Amino acid sequence: MKITYNKNEIEDAVKDSKSYTELLKKFNKPKNGFYVSKFKKIVEEYQCDISHFEKTGKVNCQHCNKLFEVMLHDKSKRKFCSLKCANQKVRGAAIPKKEEDLYGEKKFRLICFRYHEKKCVVCNESNVISVHHYDENHENNDPKNLIPLCPTHHVYMHSKFKHLIDEKVKEYIKNFMGP
Repeated sequence: MKITYNKNEIEDAVKDSKSYTELLKKFNKPKNGFYVSKFKKIVEEYQCDISHFEKTGKVNCQHCNKLFEVMLHDKSKRKFCSLKCANQKVRGAAIPKKEEDLYGEKKFRLICFRYHEKKCVVCNESNVISVHHYDENHENNDPKNLIPLCPTHHVYMHSKFKHLIDEKVKEYIKNFMGP
């Protein structure tokens, strides 16, 4: 299938268009890779001036309303300035949840570190911290029941070596609760 148009016809259409998409519309052709590449070859062959073609456009982010630049062919698809904004608006992943909406580990960690320093009460490790439910009831998220421990000492609390650190943990709880 050979596409043939005379030079004047192409030049006039190029002058009245701002992009290859508009050019394709003038000739009732679908916007796809085949026709875009064919028309690019024709425009190049006839040495038409396309310096006025828009390559980018401005769009407002649907989350933060910031104006950002997009390639014209993406203008209808791009709605957010960044992946962070897309996640916050669409998935809600980056939006902090209220405590009552949290459950499981996220909830008890939030409560624990609101009241306790984020470091092991036995060895002061602060890089990797677990939260231990002292009464071993995972439904009891009272700050007095949540003890920050490094993973090693957390394992001690659930093993036959509990006696090695139990006094230090009890002392911490006593000091936390106050007189």
